[in-house]
This record gives sequence, structure tokens and C-alpha cells, in this order.
Amino acid sequence: MKGQVYDLTQIFAPDMLTTKSLGPFQRKILLDLDHNDFQLSQVSFATHIGTHFDAPRHYYREKDSISDIPAERLFGRAVVVDVQRGRHGLIEVADVEKSGFEVRPGDFVFFNTGWDAKYAAKDPTFYEGSSLSEELAQWLVERKVGIVGVDTCSVDLAHDLRGPDFQPRIHRKLLSNDVYIMECLRLTQVAGKELQVYALPTLIAESDGAPVRVIGIEQ
Repeated sequence: MKGQVYDLTQIFAPDMLTTKSLGPFQRKILLDLDHNDFQLSQVSFATHIGTHFDAPRHYYREKDSISDIPAERLFGRAVVVDVQRGRHGLIEVADVEKSGFEVRPGDFVFFNTGWDAKYAAKDPTFYEGSSLSEELAQWLVERKVGIVGVDTCSVDLAHDLRGPDFQPRIHRKLLSNDVYIMECLRLTQVAGKELQVYALPTLIAESDGAPVRVIGIEQ
């Protein structure tokens, strides 16, 4: 193994940060070790809480679900662009250009805004983080990247800025062009690094999304 290994995944737990619309992570012990030779649990949660993977089926009925995604699309070179932003920031093409990274077809492009600490602290202002500009989404599509990843709750507009006419333009631009999305990553630890990344969503038939374990190896 060439370099240090990083886990880029936020932990799932009953007290994890989520929203009213998505609901909580729930775990029930069906059989415990006090009365049995083994423990058996049941879990229930929405597919878009915590560190998760968005398949094109999230917005497009005719496009790939989680179970349709080829395995070869789930590992590759990743660049982690450090774009420290505060509340309601906007990530632009210039941020990638200033990073010095050459973005190649098939690359995973991750954006570290420093917001993962808010998630770990269960700070509800986590949902007021940065988003990608429409120009950046188009730029990433034109370069045929494989996956876009963020340490915020969404590639789109912060939740508290979404009015009744909100349209998820960034999701739609990326997913309609088969650029997959991962949200709620732990990226502070790898800011500015180049990694080999393995992203393995739970293989759920016909699903729009899934929890994903994301491992990065420094190159």
C-alpha cells in the first residue's frame, strides 16, 4: 500500500444529524447477548442521510439506480479541492483552477469547505453550508468527471435558502450526465490531497441512493 489510509465516512448512529423530512436513523436490538448467543439488530433510515451516494435515479426514472452502477465506476483517482467557505458560500470554477489540480475524465472531484466538523458536532447550521455554482457543475460535466463529492449536506443550495420555487439544478445537471454525487463526506483530513478512492454504496435494488463507505489512500 502506497500511502496513508483515510476513512471519509461520517458514522451512522441514532443521534446522528438529520432533518425532519428525512427522519432519524433508528436501530432496534431484536436479540441481545444477555439472553442469546449472538446479537441481531434491525435498522431503519432514509437513503439520503449521513454519508451517502446519489444515483441518477434520485431524479430520473429512466436512469441508473444504485444497483445499476458498474463496479468500475466506484473507484478511481480523487482530488480534494480545499475551498474553505462559511455559511451560504458558493464554490466556483476558479476554486478548482486555483487548486493546481489537473482534472481528468473519470476523476472524483471532492470539495472540502471545512463543514464536516459541524456535522460531527451535530450543529444544525450544518444545513446552511456551501453549494456548487451552475457554471462549476457544467464545467465538471464537460470534463467528464466520475463523481462529485462534498462535505456539506448537498451540492445544491443550502436548505434554509430554498424557497417554494427551488429547483435542484446542480443535482439535475450532474446526475442527468451520469456524474454521481456523494454528500456529507469527512474531507478536512485530506484537504488538498490526491487520493485513490473506493466508494462502495450498499447494493440496494432499484434505489435512488444508499449509505456509502468511502476510503481514500494517499498517492
